[in-house]
Amino acid sequence: MDNRMLTESEKQALLRKEQEIDEALHVIQPRTCGSCTMCCKIMGVEELGKPPHEWCRHTDVGYGCRIYPDRPPTCKEFECLWLQQTIFPEELRPDKCRVVLSSLRDGDGLVAFEDVGYFGAAQKGRMGRVLEKAGRAGVPVIIVRGDDRVILYSGSKTNPKLVEMINRINQHGDGPGDQA
Repeated sequence: MDNRMLTESEKQALLRKEQEIDEALHVIQPRTCGSCTMCCKIMGVEELGKPPHEWCRHTDVGYGCRIYPDRPPTCKEFECLWLQQTIFPEELRPDKCRVVLSSLRDGDGLVAFEDVGYFGAAQKGRMGRVLEKAGRAGVPVIIVRGDDRVILYSGSKTNPKLVEMINRINQHGDGPGDQA
């Protein structure tokens, strides 16, 4: 698809198409992205050559992905925790709190990817309270701020290799820019 701007009618058609797909998946996923496109900015997508913290060229901000049916596997497979866990209130939707919350690959910890334009968003308001409570409960919590990683809690559950990798990234910048 080309990179031209969509007309209002094309945007509405795109939203309807995404909603139809999301409704078909509703049995599996009780929530939909709606107008939230924050992961399209914060997360890196290797298949598209998209670095983290920059808008994807296929995103129509506030409407969705112009290549949604044909998006790459990285995009198809990613679901933030707000989508997965209905316990999170509407105010923790990524476009509202400026944080995309995800789990570590092994599921044993949380990663809060901050929008670089909103430094400290992961430690403010309700998101800050959620992450603090998780840390007090012994859940490893990592905040990704641009190229830096901040470990809020690194108790006995935290894999020492993960801590070593985070320290290496913070010191030398040699590591994945979009993965914790």
